[in-house]
Amino acid sequence: MAAGQPDPATQTHNIWLGDFNHDPMWEPEGNERLFMSANINAADILIDALADYRMDLTLPPGIPTLEHFMTKNLHRVDQLFVSQELLPHIDQCHTTPECRPPKTDHFPIKTMLNLDLDHNKEALGFNFRKTDWQDFQDCLADKLGMLRLRDPEDVQDFELMLDELTTAILETMEAQVPKSNPSPYHKQWWSKELLQKRTALAH
Repeated sequence: MAAGQPDPATQTHNIWLGDFNHDPMWEPEGNERLFMSANINAADILIDALADYRMDLTLPPGIPTLEHFMTKNLHRVDQLFVSQELLPHIDQCHTTPECRPPKTDHFPIKTMLNLDLDHNKEALGFNFRKTDWQDFQDCLADKLGMLRLRDPEDVQDFELMLDELTTAILETMEAQVPKSNPSPYHKQWWSKELLQKRTALAH
């Protein structure tokens, strides 16, 4: 990685916006007179930074963002750049000249981002209190009977048998232990026996 470039492993979402120099990459057609060497060279610094930080132009090229106060010529100097990972979340990006405040020459840029987060569904837990342990033992015995238990030849052989044993136990749990949707008020130490005793004391 070249000196001064960002580390992609630590890259976060970025949004850059501001009043930048004229450049053919975003300036409307017909403004070739603005593409002077000084402007192009200044814009190249920004373009290099965009490549380093993997940024994309959000507002489509050619859309004016400024109306010159005296000449009424349209220019594109205001820019909005976002990181490439954020670009798919841009629902819309456009100028709203009709919302321009009085005595200003810049057009507002309206940008809407869709940042809805995916919520993880809480996994169902095992309800061991409602387990029929006789059925559990019978099922587990059948699965253990299919295992090729032996004296391990080496560490790798031991780990293989351990994986097989673990799989047998997990498969038995999935087949024989009822599932429950845990309540947000659930306490691990609470049980039906405690509920019965508390009810008896209340009476």
